[in-house]
Amino acid sequence: MRRLIQRQEAEYNWDFVFLGSNLDAVEVGADLGFQRGKSMTDISTSVGVTAAFDSVADYQHRKRSARVDACSVSAFTPEDRRRARGE
Repeated sequence: MRRLIQRQEAEYNWDFVFLGSNLDAVEVGADLGFQRGKSMTDISTSVGVTAAFDSVADYQHRKRSARVDACSVSAFTPEDRRRARGE
């Protein structure tokens, strides 16, 4: 999976995020080839899942707004991570 992700990112400019409920999504995602900054753990409640998907939508919006410098946009902020954990 790691090679496939790297290929799609390098050759086709794809962008991957990894979300995981009730697990360490950053570590699991890294093991699978996802960038740590683009992996996030949420709690499996309506609050956690909604916050996680809101964070993905916000990341997409920031990336599209950056256009030329889209690669410099960080995915998930510490605040995104806290909300997804229900904090």
